[in-house]
Amino acid sequence: MKTKLLLVTILLAFAGTLSLNAAVPERKGWWKFDDATDMLKADIGTPLTLTGSQTSVPGPLDGNLATQLTTGSYLTMTHGIAANGGGTLVNEYSLQMDISVPQLNVWNSFYQTAPANDDDAEMFINTTNFIGAWRYGYSATSVLQDTWYRIVVSVKNGNHFKIFVNGQIWVDGAGQDIDGRDALQTVLLMFADNDGEDNTINCAELGIWDVALTAAEALELGDATTAPTPPFPAKKGWWKFDDTANLVKAETGLPLVLTGTMESVEGPGGGNLAVEIGIGSNLAMDHGIAVNGGGALVNEYSLMMDILMPQGGMYHAIFQTTPANNDDAELFINGDNLIGAWRFGYSTLTVSENVWYRLVVTVKNGEYYRIYLNGYNWVDGTGQDIDSRDALQSTLLLFADEDGEDNIMRCAEVAIWDKALTADEVATLGDPTTGIFEKPAASNYASLGQNFPNPFATETTFSYEMKKTGNVTFRLIDMAGKEISAVNEGKKVPGTYTYILDAGNLANGIYYLQMIVDGSQHTRKVVVLH
Repeated sequence: MKTKLLLVTILLAFAGTLSLNAAVPERKGWWKFDDATDMLKADIGTPLTLTGSQTSVPGPLDGNLATQLTTGSYLTMTHGIAANGGGTLVNEYSLQMDISVPQLNVWNSFYQTAPANDDDAEMFINTTNFIGAWRYGYSATSVLQDTWYRIVVSVKNGNHFKIFVNGQIWVDGAGQDIDGRDALQTVLLMFADNDGEDNTINCAELGIWDVALTAAEALELGDATTAPTPPFPAKKGWWKFDDTANLVKAETGLPLVLTGTMESVEGPGGGNLAVEIGIGSNLAMDHGIAVNGGGALVNEYSLMMDILMPQGGMYHAIFQTTPANNDDAELFINGDNLIGAWRFGYSTLTVSENVWYRLVVTVKNGEYYRIYLNGYNWVDGTGQDIDSRDALQSTLLLFADEDGEDNIMRCAEVAIWDKALTADEVATLGDPTTGIFEKPAASNYASLGQNFPNPFATETTFSYEMKKTGNVTFRLIDMAGKEISAVNEGKKVPGTYTYILDAGNLANGIYYLQMIVDGSQHTRKVVVLH
């Protein structure tokens, strides 16, 4: 019971960290206007459609472009969001617009929900240069001429309509009725108005989400002069096992197919479920990835699995590329609790019993085969030949092996991509237990740098900066959420400092160093390797 209470306490502390460094959900659509030869193309989603004319103009950053739309011209966005929020239309969404206005004291429309463009826009800059609309009010702050702003509109009909500008809330309005004026049909008109209140406007970026972003998430998006983060590659398939009535259903892609038996069990976090796969049982994934990598099969992909091994000291199959299940698995945890396979080697670090790991395998046949656990590279292997054993056919078997080396495993989440994720992309996926991410928390108090060396055998050094005077405490936590040590460094004035972590009697493995400064928390992963 004490262990559970400690883990809950740690998770609540991490929730505080994430509130400062909110993980912004993936966009449903993203358009950036940086290709002057194709200003309508999408980075995520469907290309925009132009009515009227547009001109490519400089954007808010060097090398960053924007589109300029004049009166009577607008962009049509097919957003791809399914009806939500309890109605027949899209009642919950968020819209990002990076804009500047060349002329003040005239109406500028932002968007219109009527696909026929036969109504007023839903949101304006008015003739006194304030942002809003009559039904929820206008801002107290006015916009400036030729100044770039990142506007984020967070809509939850029946609850709220919020306008954030450069991360700060400018309008906090009451939400309209479900399926009312602010609800979206299948298309959304950008910068459209039916009676000429759509004067010249510049736009450098558009984004849309199927959720109402929080204030912390809007703040995390920054402003229009912040260099945009490249979109994380979209999953081709995603399965989470949280619905006990349908354990094989897909969040993205097609449902899994079960051979044998599995049961619902507790997952790595509160309210998060998993499945336990019995011996001789497996899940077949129709991954939906097209042939790639220069062969007749899928030669480039990434597979993520949140797994737990209930009992070590025996072989555990992770996945098999042969749909008939008449071969060995392609990846194992072996009898020494090391992860890998004979053709590219096994890890030096061991997998612990009853510990959740986020396993990510990145495959690029002809180049490499890499295995990551909780964001760290455990095996860096040579890629096999094109269309050889590690290439995927249309179906991939999870936890399957033909000769009994598929002992009981638990799985809380599975995802697959049609590209080999980079090390940085894998790091952002975090781990399944704590949700800790490699990206440091934003703070007005302090910042914590990455340690060097890492991995380390005896000691490693962290640099940290104090921006304000505050009390500093360091805590070392293992992967199960157990506190290993806590050191109070006392009060520190503004400046740069170092903290040395001694490996001491620590076993090989992954740990987290947490720095706590007057309520601000910062976490870094460290690897001990003697």
